[in-house]
This record gives sequence, C-alpha cells and structure tokens, in this order.
Amino acid sequence: MNLKNLLFASCLLCLVSGLGTTLHAEAARGGVAAPQSDRSHVVTGQVIDASTKEPVVGANVLVQGTTRGTATNADGRFSIQVDKNASIDISFIGYKTRTLDVRSATEIIVQLESDNQLEEVVVIGAGTQKKISITGAVTSIAGQELKFPSSSLTSGLAGKLAGVISMTTSGEPGAASEFYIRGVGTFGGRATPLILLDDVEISSGDLNRIPAETIESFTILKDASATAIYGVRGANGVMIVTTKKGQENTRAKIGVTIENSFAQPMRFPQFVDGATWMELYNEGLLARGAVTAKYSQTEIDLTRSHAAPYIYPDVDWQELLFRDMNMNQRANINIQGGGNRATYYMSLNFNHDSGIVNAPKGYDFNNNIRNFHYNFQNNISYKLSKSTILDLHLNAQIGSTRGPAEGSSKLFEYMLQANPIQFPAYYPSMPGDTHIRFGNASYKGDELYLNPYAAMLDDQAQYNYTTLNVSLKLDQKLDFITKGLAVQGLVNWKSYANKVYRQGLTPTYYTVTPNSWSPDNPNWFETQTVGQLGSEYIWESWENGNDPNSDQTFYFDARLTYNRSFAQKHNVSALLMYMMREFRPGRDLNNRTKERLQRNQGLSGRVTYDFDQRYFAEFNFGYNGTERLPAGSRFELFPAVSLGYAISNEKFWEPVRDYIDFMKIRGSYGIVGSDGFDDANGSRHFVYF
Repeated sequence: MNLKNLLFASCLLCLVSGLGTTLHAEAARGGVAAPQSDRSHVVTGQVIDASTKEPVVGANVLVQGTTRGTATNADGRFSIQVDKNASIDISFIGYKTRTLDVRSATEIIVQLESDNQLEEVVVIGAGTQKKISITGAVTSIAGQELKFPSSSLTSGLAGKLAGVISMTTSGEPGAASEFYIRGVGTFGGRATPLILLDDVEISSGDLNRIPAETIESFTILKDASATAIYGVRGANGVMIVTTKKGQENTRAKIGVTIENSFAQPMRFPQFVDGATWMELYNEGLLARGAVTAKYSQTEIDLTRSHAAPYIYPDVDWQELLFRDMNMNQRANINIQGGGNRATYYMSLNFNHDSGIVNAPKGYDFNNNIRNFHYNFQNNISYKLSKSTILDLHLNAQIGSTRGPAEGSSKLFEYMLQANPIQFPAYYPSMPGDTHIRFGNASYKGDELYLNPYAAMLDDQAQYNYTTLNVSLKLDQKLDFITKGLAVQGLVNWKSYANKVYRQGLTPTYYTVTPNSWSPDNPNWFETQTVGQLGSEYIWESWENGNDPNSDQTFYFDARLTYNRSFAQKHNVSALLMYMMREFRPGRDLNNRTKERLQRNQGLSGRVTYDFDQRYFAEFNFGYNGTERLPAGSRFELFPAVSLGYAISNEKFWEPVRDYIDFMKIRGSYGIVGSDGFDDANGSRHFVYF
C-alpha cells in the first residue's frame, strides 16, 4: 500500500469513527434515535356538561392538525397521545366546541357548554340555572352587548334590558345614570336596585366605571320569586354582574380596544341676541299696560350693531361658556388563559373624558373638565385538588375629576339666568393688571348680579377617589358524601375613599364709570370697581380623613348546594345560604347619625325541580334581619313560589314547532322587603312588597 492509499484509509477510518461518535451523542440527547415517548405524552381526562356536571358520552377528542382522535366512554373519560405543544378539539352535538392547550397537561376535566340557547346557563340569585328551567322574571345579556363608545356603562343600559328604566339626569362626563327595575316601587326611601358584582354589593358609581370587556354576563332579577332570596333588600330588583374568568388549558388570549369618540350636545336651546331680547322685553311691558318702553330704539340699534360692545353689550353666554363638542379617549387591554390547575383573567381599562366647558387655558388654573379613570380587574382561579377550587377576585378603581367647583350643570343654570345686555363678561385689561376685569352691576346696595363667566373661572375642584374590592371564594365538592353536593364560602372586603381639593380666586368686578364716555365716542370710557374687592391670591383647601364620602364594607356568606339529575328526566337543585354584612360609613362631623353601623344578617334557601324539561317548580325564601329594626323584631320571613310549564316540549306541539319553537307558561307569587327607609324623626321602619 503506497502512502496515498494509506492516508485515504486513515481519513476514512476517522470519518467513520467520528460519525459513530456523533450518532451516539445524538441518541444520548434524544435525537433521531430517541424513543417516540420522549417527544409525546398521554393525556387523560373527563368531559362533563357545564351545567349538570354529568359526563358527556361519545364526545369527539381530536388532536389539532392530525387525524389522531378518540371518543369518550360511558363515564365521559378519554385517553389520547399528543405531541409537544399540541392542542386538542373536543366537540359533541349540541355543545360548543372547546380547544385546549395540553402541552403540559396529563389529567384534565373539560366542561362543555350547551349550544342550545334554552340549555344556556344563566346567573340567578346566589347561583346559576338553565335558562329553560327559570320560572321567575329574569333577563340576562352578554357583556359584549353593552359595548358602545362611552366611558359610562350605565348610559348603555336603556333599551337593552327588558324592564329596566334608565334616566340620565346629568350630561357631565362620567356621570352615572339612574335606573329602576319595573319602575319606582319604593317611595320615600331607596328605589334603586341592589347591584352585585360577582356576588358582592357595589354602588351605581362602581358599576358605571366597569368596562364592558370585563363583563361575562349581566342579569336582572325582577319579580319576588327571583329576588326573595335577598329578602329585606330585594324589593327594588337585583342587578347581577359577572366578570370573565380564564379557561383551563387555554393559551393566552390578548384583547386590545382603543377608542376615540366625539360628543356633541343635542337639542341645545337657542337664545335670541341682545337687541331681540330688548324688543321682546319692551313688547312684554307694553302688553302689561306700561305707557313707555324700557329700551329706546337708539339703544336697540347700538346693541344690534355691536359698535360699542362694552357700553351696549350683547353677550352670547352659551358661546362664551360652552364648546360645540368634546373628544374622549378609552383604552382596554385584557389577557385570558390558564393551565391545568390555574386560570386567569386580567383587565386594565383607562378612560379620559373632557367636557364642553370653554374655559381659557391661560388663566391661573385650567378649569376645563378633565376626568381620568382607571379600572383594574384580576380574577385568578386555582385548583387545589380535583374537588377544591380557590378563586381570588380583585377590582380596583382609581380616578380623578377636575373642573369648575360649581359643576357644568350649575354653569348651564347660570347661563339660563343671565341677561345678555346687563354687562359684558369682562372689560379690556389695563397696564399693570394682575387679574381679569370681570363685568358686573349692582342691583341692590352691594349685592351684584351673577357673572357666569366669572363663576366658571373663580374656583376649581379636584375629586380623587379610590375603590378597592377584594373577594376570596372557596368551592369544595362533596361528591364523596353524595353526588352533586358542594359547599362554598365567600369573604369580601370593600373600601372606598374620596378626597376633594379645592382652590379659587375671589374675582374683582368692574362697571363703566358714569359720565366717562360720550355718544360720539362710546369706545373711550373708564371703569371702576363695583362690590367688594376680590383677592390677588389663590386660596386652597383639602378635605381630609373626616370626609363623609368614605366607607368600608365586610361581607361573608356560606352556601351548601345540591345539583343532581335522576333517570335523565328528574332534575333537582337546592341551596342553603347564610350571609352577614357590615357597612361602616365615613365619619360626618355635621351629621353624627351617619356614623352608625349598618348590619344585615340572614338565612336564605332555594329548591327547584323540573320533570323532563316540561314541568317546573321553584321555592325561594329569605329569613333576613337588619339593625334598622328594634330588637325582637329584626328578622322576617320572605317566601316566594313559582311554577312553569314548557308546553312546546310536549309531543302534541310538533305540528306547530316550525312556527313557534318555544312557549312556556309561568306564574309566581312572593313577598320581599326593603329596609331603606328613614322618616323625618330619624326612626326606622320596614315595608313589604
């Protein structure tokens, strides 16, 4: 063998040896020679009905992007091998298909929601119920139906929920609307409904600032059979807001909403000019028997010509105080998802509202309305075991509102009362002036008219508020005792605080000095102060911890629930709930009666039964008490009963099903109460409905 052949053989031997080493290393690291099980794993689980918790037999389980699939057995269980980073689709006739991320899951429980609207689960008082089996007056809509370009959620309730009357009593940005369920049922006391956010009470202001993106469902309880479980507090109906949660084994979904909206006053009153106002005034005087008119034709002509605007003013207070439109911004970002044990939903909402107040920016402080509101919702659910779930809900609201201390409503009132020719809004500034020369006139001694322009600028208020609402809920299934039995416990803390910062500058008013001008040259004149002199310095004030607009609430309830189906035709559910609530209002130095604690306590229950989704019966009761009643008479029983008959589920209905697909007859009777009453003497009383 020559040298060339020897070198070639040596190189070939090295290459083969190196390749073998490489193949061995790849196999050790799980490369091409690794077993198939290292790249995949087996997922087992159970598919159940989201409402009845019964197993779904024959549901299809398919690995996305493959033909690999299986079906659930008689117990709703399945087992399937999946690759890394795989997702599975679970579907069955009559249910909504669910897609789950199972890259790290080995054991899962999948709840399928019905695709039939009548099988849809609806939130009711202290629980849920199938829509078809509800016998009380209940209306529910999805949160997405409440979306519209506004920062005020309550402004969008009108016309979207049957039985809800909504009235907007203020056009100020961010103002909450007043709403009633089936009209005003309580006179002389609280007439607005009880509002619950994830089972805990909130105010209408809190509700107003919740973004629609956060809401899963919005439910209205209207009659006694639906609200009796709240007893002493259910007389005016109940609004139940349920926020969104995460979903198990679901990849993170991020939603972003950015809005810019324009708002313009509608049907704004039209005002006459100064000359027309003078003519109408003269006409009114003469019609009432006056001999001479108040304003001469020369004065009317000079006012109309605007030749001497400070001697014969013609002020359009509407144009001076208000803009034609304003622009608002809103942004929302939310993320939703979950793994095998923990699920999450987080939302951050930002609102910026500006009003139509037309205040100049170059004054000592900017008095244009500026509202900034932030809302944070955080819902975390953790599965401690297959039968134990812990939920933490946090809602935080932080905001600041700035604008004229009187508010835009008062400015509108001042505009209506102002005389367009009495005095100009302000006079020209002179060298050395450190303040605006607001116009005015004396009508009785040192008493002056109200100058709307000065009222818009002389002071401002900044309202800072913070609301923190935290709930912790434990759900424990007791299937080891009997199937369908469970116990829940809920504890809630809510704290609200509102501080007000005010600053202002007392204005100095001026009027034209008598005989300082001539008709030949009306634009050459002198001014003099009228009334008391104003201030050259800004005053400030803070309202501290004695502010009455602060409160704290503690709430606790414990529930024992039972939900079971027998022979696929008999469906029974039951609820027994104990609750206690303590509301501590803020201290009011001027009215110490408000310092008194408000406490509620009670025991409530519900039993429902339906046969073959045709015949329905429900009994509710609330045995509630309140500190507003004297000792020995604080507790009362509030019962309610309701019956229903789904006549369209009968066989004889088949011939007309194509024309009327669903018909149910229902009736109810019940008693609810209200403790929201105070008479003139401050005593308490109780009213039944």
